[in-house]
Amino acid sequence: MPLEAFHHYLNELTYAEVYFSASGNKPVCHFNHYRSLQQYSGSYGRLSLAVWHELSRLPSLSDYQNFIRIKLQETGKMFLGESGKPVSHRHILIYHNNLPVLAEELTPPLRHLLSAYLNIQCSAWQELCKICEQFLSAYPGYYQWQGKMVDLLELGDAIWSTGQVAPLTNEKTKTRFFNCLLGFFNIAMPSQLYRSLGEIGKKSQLTPFLLRLLREYSAYRTKQEG
Repeated sequence: MPLEAFHHYLNELTYAEVYFSASGNKPVCHFNHYRSLQQYSGSYGRLSLAVWHELSRLPSLSDYQNFIRIKLQETGKMFLGESGKPVSHRHILIYHNNLPVLAEELTPPLRHLLSAYLNIQCSAWQELCKICEQFLSAYPGYYQWQGKMVDLLELGDAIWSTGQVAPLTNEKTKTRFFNCLLGFFNIAMPSQLYRSLGEIGKKSQLTPFLLRLLREYSAYRTKQEG
């Protein structure tokens, strides 16, 4: 299922069920079935990694970009806060000793604990936005490629193959590079990218495009210097 990890992450953000009870003199809180702040925070660390790997494996995000951005905006509206700090959740349900209560009815220590959980949840939403933006930053592009598709593919292949561009992490692949390059010009990824690149590689010499690009750029520089 496409974006399975993304959907799982969103589901964790869209509800807030809180159960308070007492164990001796120490309050016990279960927030969305998690028993501690550390456990809850760690769950989002694992979800973030899963989403990152999921998005990095997709050959193209052009079909999902609007959906992802809309979902992120909708989820952000779940959090109600002041001065940038979340104070509540639109769908929050609070129970104290199995009885429904309002946040205002909680003791100050319990309100403080509840706020800590909500801060983690809202921060997790912000982290998801950052992760997605890393992959969507090239979409949509604001420029139009004037040449042929094969010309852009060859230019990208030349830049990648000669090491003129390098990924920031080991997870970034040649496919991902072309996904960003073509996305910048609002061009859909070819269904068989490596087959298209293979056809370019079979040629015994540079294509007319690269030769013409070199010739025209040289002429431009000569004119500028003159």
